[in-house]
Amino acid sequence: MALCRRRVLSQLPWTTAVVSAAFAIGLLAVHVTYGCVALAVWGYFFGYSVLRSQSSPYPLRIRVSLATALLVCTSVVTTAAWLFLGGLDGCRAFDPEMKTSFGYKFDQFWTLLCFRHAVNWFLTLIGICLVLADHPQSTYIRDCIRCLLYLYTSQIVSTLGNTWIACAGADENNDGVRDSFLEGSVNMQESLIAGLQVSGRLLLVLSGNWFLQIVVKMMRALEAAFEEPLPCFRTIVYLKYFVVALTIVLPAAFRLQLLFLLGCFTSALALAVLTLLEFLALRAPLRALQRSLYSRTAFSGAPSEKMQFAASTLRRFQVAVLLSNSTIAFYVLITALTNGFVREYIALTAVDYSALLNAVGLAIGLAILTGSLNAPELPGKEGPTSFVEQQLQCTCGRFKKKRWSLQDEDGEPATRFAFRHLSGSHTVVGHQMGKTLSQVSAMSSIRHWSSIRSESRKKACQRCAWDEHVKEIAGRRMSVDQLLDFYAKLAPKRATSRSHMAHFDPSRSTTTDVVRHVVIPESRCGDTGKALAEVVQSSSRTCCLPSSSSTVRMVTHHWANRFRDLVAAVVADSLGLKRWDSIADDLSSGKEEALRSRLHGQGSLHWEYWICAFCINQHASICDVAMGALDTVTGEPLPTCNCATPKYLNDSPVQCELNKFDSMMAYLHHRYHQRFLQVVATDKSFNLFSRAWCIAELVQAHASRMEQHVVLHSHKEIEEFNRRLQQLLLGSEGLFAGWKDAQALLLDVGAIAARAKTSFNASQSAIFEEDLVEI
Repeated sequence: MALCRRRVLSQLPWTTAVVSAAFAIGLLAVHVTYGCVALAVWGYFFGYSVLRSQSSPYPLRIRVSLATALLVCTSVVTTAAWLFLGGLDGCRAFDPEMKTSFGYKFDQFWTLLCFRHAVNWFLTLIGICLVLADHPQSTYIRDCIRCLLYLYTSQIVSTLGNTWIACAGADENNDGVRDSFLEGSVNMQESLIAGLQVSGRLLLVLSGNWFLQIVVKMMRALEAAFEEPLPCFRTIVYLKYFVVALTIVLPAAFRLQLLFLLGCFTSALALAVLTLLEFLALRAPLRALQRSLYSRTAFSGAPSEKMQFAASTLRRFQVAVLLSNSTIAFYVLITALTNGFVREYIALTAVDYSALLNAVGLAIGLAILTGSLNAPELPGKEGPTSFVEQQLQCTCGRFKKKRWSLQDEDGEPATRFAFRHLSGSHTVVGHQMGKTLSQVSAMSSIRHWSSIRSESRKKACQRCAWDEHVKEIAGRRMSVDQLLDFYAKLAPKRATSRSHMAHFDPSRSTTTDVVRHVVIPESRCGDTGKALAEVVQSSSRTCCLPSSSSTVRMVTHHWANRFRDLVAAVVADSLGLKRWDSIADDLSSGKEEALRSRLHGQGSLHWEYWICAFCINQHASICDVAMGALDTVTGEPLPTCNCATPKYLNDSPVQCELNKFDSMMAYLHHRYHQRFLQVVATDKSFNLFSRAWCIAELVQAHASRMEQHVVLHSHKEIEEFNRRLQQLLLGSEGLFAGWKDAQALLLDVGAIAARAKTSFNASQSAIFEEDLVEI
């Protein structure tokens, strides 16, 4: 019920957005200007608040549609004077020499309009690039893109108002002065032009506020990764709130000239101080990087390059803050000077052009902050060559479509075949001497298609059954939200209902203990059992709203590790962190709800993970035998299960679920491409690297060129991690023992240790959501 309640509450912002949008549209019929203002405020609320948890780019088709819409919209607005108002001759039909009260005549309006079109196309080009680009999952990047689109809307709206004022001039009160909404000669209640002008300026102000909030959010993430307070950061947060509140209130005091002037001056001064403090705060991690680089002048290679890239990232951050904040402050200051005190042509011109400068500065700043963009990846042709497709076509009659088989000729996954030969046969290693890891992985993946041609109908059916079973297993996942729910119900002090494991000790209980005491009993359904992920998915989808996820991650972990640490590693990965010690402390203290709130803010609460303890049906393999294992806390024998579920092990390769890990990884990687990656949840003692299954998963991930995230306990374990990994690969008893060309091997696998080492040295750049610290 708690999960259902949270999901229902998560829909409240959408409901509020729909209701407020209907109200704003209805207000247009009563008062056009107020309606336009309400729509501007609604757009800010919808983009900043309702969509704040979005972290992934839209599918390519939607991105192309959005980019096309931007291009068409800008083209229509640019040609609006010719399409709807008779072109230049039609626009000059009204007396072109008649001036407004602040000295604008037609030529000045037309010149301003030309500059607006130039700025619009500049924003359009940046917007198209950002909308089309691929990027790592990041709520910050999505926030920047939405802010840019909101800024683009402000300029489009202002340009439309400017076009109609320039080309549809009027003198309604016959006073010989060209009408303008500034002196009140335009009916603010009925004039759409006035509504466009007012809402355009409000959209620009709110875009500036949005940018200020994005910067502070990124600095907060930077501070968390830097693991020490940034200088004056609390003051920066308070100043940001003060500036945002002041700029929202000031438009209401527009007619109170003295009050408006003082408010604008105060806002500009606060922005100047805020810019200075943010610039200085960013110097702290930058200086730490520079000191590290200077102290290791003899050190070169990937770590040094990584730190240099992180330093350049922080410098770009400083430039973005300085440029955008300065243009905001300049616009606010010029606006203050012109309100009733300097109502001259030059002053009003300065306001209009400073607004354009502000828009350009904000656009450049936002483009800099979205620094982890790539060209969109076009979908490639799926499936093998025509010969392979022909050979893998199912002949059993059960499936009519051609299959993409995940099984080699011996009924064994390709990488398992490579790993078995690599770790157990010195003959194979000697024969392949001098080859790199990637070459061996490629070699092991070659199918003997000639033998497939002579296979019987039964063999083809087994292959199809294997593939279907792999797909079934791959469809089982646990979201981070569900994992936190499961963890919260383990110990009685955190459970709102009955305890699943009364003696659970976060600092001692292992994953094996939890599987035996909770996972297996909770996944039993009558006389048989399922994988716990199936039980949880079935329950959540029938009782509540369906979950959605745009990412799938497989967790490689060690069952002898503490279960709390496994959960901490998963949560840390979802938060974009590369160490889990602080998360483990929060879990031990029962702060699951606080973590859930952070995950929701990051947009990763419903990220889905494949964890073998939950996604493998333990009842079909190990539930009936504990092999004398003892509970870590009580010292008593672990319980067994007497269910009637048939047990399938290596003697039943098709039905067995324990031999399909790497096949499932290959299938998920084939289906999700960049949206599937591996998370390596290391324990404090690095026992994970002594487990054959874990090494096989690492080999499969490397062979598939998958993205890999290594989550460590703390910075102190990095050197030990590097030593263990090197010993694992190259030591006398290592995985590649007997490989004579160690230097060639390091060309492939040395990047793993090097990037692991430097990822934490460059952790200051975590503001870009794990972009620089991936392994």
